[in-house]
Amino acid sequence: MKKGLKALLILGTIFMSFIVIIGALFSDSDDTKASETKNVQVSDEVAYRTQVADQMNRIQDVFNTLSTQMSNYSNTTDWKVDTAVAIQDMRSLVEEANNMKDVPAKFKTVHATYMQAMEQYEIVADQLPTAIDNLDVNHINSLTKNMLQGNEYLTQATQEMKNVN
Repeated sequence: MKKGLKALLILGTIFMSFIVIIGALFSDSDDTKASETKNVQVSDEVAYRTQVADQMNRIQDVFNTLSTQMSNYSNTTDWKVDTAVAIQDMRSLVEEANNMKDVPAKFKTVHATYMQAMEQYEIVADQLPTAIDNLDVNHINSLTKNMLQGNEYLTQATQEMKNVN
């Protein structure tokens, strides 16, 4: 059981690493807002950036909660409910990303990479409850790899986003 708890702590740390990535995601948002009124294409681009930035802020909140939960494992009803709510919030945000339509052409590559990150996070959201219930070290470690891969995709999407003019 100690190995399972250690694996949860490591996963909690991975959730926290995501927050560092978020800080760099849309550092040029003021420049984007200034160009908002130029034309419809620019407005679509601003809308896309805004929508993704909003999702990322909410995902950051979910990952903060999950980091705290994983770092403070407790076999209590409150802990289980709080963790289940955070996992459901994560699922909802992934679903929201999956439902994004009309991605501006200049963001197609960014969006594809962003969606690869969401696929990894969806795997975590789908499988984490079972891994926690069983304190399955191997499963939790596998999900840690999914989180790391998702974070790598998100870092790549962040860099691609910064390169879009």
